[in-house]
Amino acid sequence: MDFQEARTKVGVGWYTLLNTLYRAKPAGCEIMAVSRVDGRLHITAIGITPMFRDNIRLAENESARTCEDCGNSGGHRREMQGGEVVTLCDACEVRRTRKFR
Repeated sequence: MDFQEARTKVGVGWYTLLNTLYRAKPAGCEIMAVSRVDGRLHITAIGITPMFRDNIRLAENESARTCEDCGNSGGHRREMQGGEVVTLCDACEVRRTRKFR
């Protein structure tokens, strides 16, 4: 999966995390899937080195504190529609709540 496709799987706020990860990707490594699981970035890759495994963990951990809509500091929230866990800042949570009312 290339970077452009990976961006379609997550919110704009996590693009910087993805960009950093893709720039650090060693030759021979392939990112197979990018998704949000329980409000966190989830990366599936093959051919990874121990250092890149650490980079993946760092990005996944940072995503739990990064608003997936805008990239500011955020926390886990439960969406009103569907009850999915997302990571949002206060402002984006308000914006999403208004959208569903």
